[in-house]
Amino acid sequence: MKLPIPHSRATLALTLGAALLGLLGGSLLHAAPLPGGGCGHDPRLDAAQANLVKAEALIAASSNPGVVPPFGGHDVRARRAIQLAQHELAAAVLYAENSCR
Repeated sequence: MKLPIPHSRATLALTLGAALLGLLGGSLLHAAPLPGGGCGHDPRLDAAQANLVKAEALIAASSNPGVVPPFGGHDVRARRAIQLAQHELAAAVLYAENSCR
């Protein structure tokens, strides 16, 4: 089976973003318990948040000269998806921290 090759950096960014979110989600679902069985949020959520910040910055710094809109607008949608993921991770941290009370 021949895998499709992304046609642009935006497609590549979207593909990598989807893979990153899949990996993050999978690792969070199968994450080891907190050390000592403690309460609070898993520090891997902080690492995931940092990776999303980096992904958004990389997409923002990308260029697609001569194309209007750049990347066909897919970069904007990818950044919105990252922002949504950041919001959801922040909600997960708050939930984890408040579930100990």
